[in-house]
Amino acid sequence: MKNKIIIIVVIGVFLIFTARIALSIKYGRHISVSRNIGITIPFSTEIECKDSHGGFHGDGECVVKVYFSDEQAIKFKKEIDKNSHWKQLPMPERLQEVVGARMDKDMYVPIIENGYYFFIDRHSEADDKFNPNEMFEEFRASSNYTVAVFDIDENILYYYELDT
Repeated sequence: MKNKIIIIVVIGVFLIFTARIALSIKYGRHISVSRNIGITIPFSTEIECKDSHGGFHGDGECVVKVYFSDEQAIKFKKEIDKNSHWKQLPMPERLQEVVGARMDKDMYVPIIENGYYFFIDRHSEADDKFNPNEMFEEFRASSNYTVAVFDIDENILYYYELDT
């Protein structure tokens, strides 16, 4: 009897582990973007992604476009309104210049007039990680930040991550 219980437990753990791996492969980008911007991205949204991270230090860029339906966009906007780290556009000019200059030629964050942006400075020396101006005030040997822009006219979330 004990052996049957052990086998059932092992099979259960294996199934849970396998399901978790399958979900992270299919929805991993949804999960990581959601975690980084503080708002859940529904699994039913269409996502385009380019990621150049790799190598020993994990340096690179990640560009994600998330396409929302009208209903999803309304819910997403409500979550933005509850999150104090999201700000109404326009974003600071220097931040727009840096994000626009760094983007991949096929996938970039266009200048958006109507929407919201999110910024987080993930650098270890950042004092106020939600203040993009701090990033430009002092010299740093590397940059590690995330910018997200939600275009409420087109229902598109642009997500950009840089690690140098």
